[in-house]
Amino acid sequence: MPETVLSHLERRVLGNLSIPRNVEDLRLAVHEHAPATGEQIDALLKGDLSAAGWVVRLGQHTDPAGLASDAQAHTDTMELPDEKAEIYSRRMLRPDLAWRMRGDLWMLTNEGLAQLHAPPPDEPPPMTPSQVQAAVDAEWARVHRGDFIAYKDDPANATPLANQLLEHEFLTWYRAVADDCEQRWNVRPVAPIAGGASGWSDAFEVSIIDHEDQKTAMPALVDPWYAALSILALTDADTGTTVDNGTHIPTYTGYARKSVAGTDMAAASSGSGSAANTSAITWAACTAGSSTVLSLANTSAATVGIMRKWADITSTTISTTQTPATLAISAYTTSAA
Repeated sequence: MPETVLSHLERRVLGNLSIPRNVEDLRLAVHEHAPATGEQIDALLKGDLSAAGWVVRLGQHTDPAGLASDAQAHTDTMELPDEKAEIYSRRMLRPDLAWRMRGDLWMLTNEGLAQLHAPPPDEPPPMTPSQVQAAVDAEWARVHRGDFIAYKDDPANATPLANQLLEHEFLTWYRAVADDCEQRWNVRPVAPIAGGASGWSDAFEVSIIDHEDQKTAMPALVDPWYAALSILALTDADTGTTVDNGTHIPTYTGYARKSVAGTDMAAASSGSGSAANTSAITWAACTAGSSTVLSLANTSAATVGIMRKWADITSTTISTTQTPATLAISAYTTSAA
């Protein structure tokens, strides 16, 4: 019997047997990750893996449909759904794939599938909530480095995107990780703040239209602008005053609007009509209390002033253990749409 700890090669062989495959096909499947000869794989199949009951030998077949049917009817093989069996049968009729039907065919058993799913004896303990949070934050930073812009403009010198998650992939991964952490520890990691500007305020829209119609001048350019957080969702009707009142403003100790320099934002792109932050936007740390923020505003002053634009953001609790509030690079995008 083999050891309960699967070798890399054993795991690769078992993992490639969800459909009937011969030694030659398996050798090609595992070669890139663990170079092995056909003789080595054949010895594994006929030796330890068979002895453990993790693989079943289906023998030789010339009819793909008959092979798929036999695999489905076999009492030991793992389940082969009808749809998958039909696709397999059609593919194996192609002349260029005929070599995959040569010789003995092997398939994974239910016991082998269970072994693949079983945690190894030397599995490390689950990550602590703080480790999970650090992993979430680090992956978020990788997703939002803005490398896609550099890659488009200068592929030779940009960081490749092949190993980075897309936005929707990150959210799917985050939910799975957060659910597992909450189930294990009763603590849910916080999703990093992110948002896209949702619209100009009603008051600022009036200024833009009047300027467009040459009726009034736009206010003088003042750098920086100030990012204000809100514990309530904002709307077009909000103003610099309402963002600062007691119903909206975060109550944790240490909160203040964050100044954002013009150089912290990318120049607007004429193609997409948008711009994102090129530097992280980080508010002062929370030293006591907590607040759950739902939105942010682009305002003209450190207090009150004009609310130019508002944005929904990921619901995020800011506390002494989840601090400071931070918008990672490219996490905030504003557009003219």
